[in-house]
Amino acid sequence: MKRLFITLALTFLSLSALAQQQRLIVFGGSPWFNFDPLSSYFTKGSLVQTAGYIEAWRQELDPENVFVSHTPSVLKTLPNGYSSYNAANPKLLDSIYKYLRVTQLDTTKFKFPTQIMDTLKGEYILVVDRFDFLGDVTFQHKVFSIKDFPNSRKYLENFDRQQQELKRFFATPIINLPQDYTTRESYFGPSPITNLMHAFQLDKSNAEISIYAPSLEDFTWKKGDLYLKNIHTFIRFDNELTVVKTTGEILLQFLEETYWERYYTVKKPSDDLVKLRTPYFFHDSAAGEISYEVNLSKSRDKRIENHNIIPSKTYSIAINSFRAKWFTQKGASAENIADYRTLFVNWITQENRLQNIPNVEHWSLKPQLWVEQIKKREIENLF
Repeated sequence: MKRLFITLALTFLSLSALAQQQRLIVFGGSPWFNFDPLSSYFTKGSLVQTAGYIEAWRQELDPENVFVSHTPSVLKTLPNGYSSYNAANPKLLDSIYKYLRVTQLDTTKFKFPTQIMDTLKGEYILVVDRFDFLGDVTFQHKVFSIKDFPNSRKYLENFDRQQQELKRFFATPIINLPQDYTTRESYFGPSPITNLMHAFQLDKSNAEISIYAPSLEDFTWKKGDLYLKNIHTFIRFDNELTVVKTTGEILLQFLEETYWERYYTVKKPSDDLVKLRTPYFFHDSAAGEISYEVNLSKSRDKRIENHNIIPSKTYSIAINSFRAKWFTQKGASAENIADYRTLFVNWITQENRLQNIPNVEHWSLKPQLWVEQIKKREIENLF
């Protein structure tokens, strides 16, 4: 009996050895290094740790049995700084993929619910194991965080020079600002920062009108050196500069809706003014070849006065791709120009750019005296 047990045990071990294991490791938009290039703070859950995990399993299973891929949406889910740097220098990401031996995702060889990949970004990776036991193939999959896994020293050493270049990319001054530019002023009417952004959109699009809302609720570019990381912190979202074409009638509908959502009805100087419950990215204003007044004492759909907008005319409007959806849902055509953030950086760094900014905002709030009184109170209390 003892001999039979030993024989069976040895037979089982021999058969187990015949079961071939292969492992697929899939990552999403993970940071390339263990720091945020916009803040220079160290972070966890980057490709530095994923590389360490990959190296460990290539030692365990043999490099030929470990496959590495990324999600189809990997570039869309990259953190802000890395996404921007990749747009300027895609060679680094190519080098990283080559180092990790990233291959095209093969969902026929490794079977798993593909919708799982939608959850992969930052610190999370997907691991799929394929077991082949004498032709009987089974699969196991799991999603887990990589943030507590050790860093790969080899990876860090291999890309040390590129890391330093990435840090310098965001820490280099690109222009000197002659004054502060703050979003606070923009909630109470035309302001230097909204005029700047309107001028940019009009110049790069050749549109007749620009529509713009702040990219952050409370943000200031201080007088002096402006760094690339300051721009990427302010323009956080991956939009494109877009030109929509629509009628003056639709534009007036947009303005009426916008200024109703932005401001309370003002009947006396003790009334509230700014509706901060409305997200900052819906606090739009329009500039360019139009002028108008916003009468806050009036009811909904009756606030836009003394304007030169022709309802039957078709206008070209520069706007970001996110807000352009409002117009396309109304039947407007839309054409994307280029990546918004990259276009703005190239525009503002042109020589003497800030010395030649035209005044393109031609709108105001009424009743003016009350608005000014409320502004003095709210600009201190709201922020």
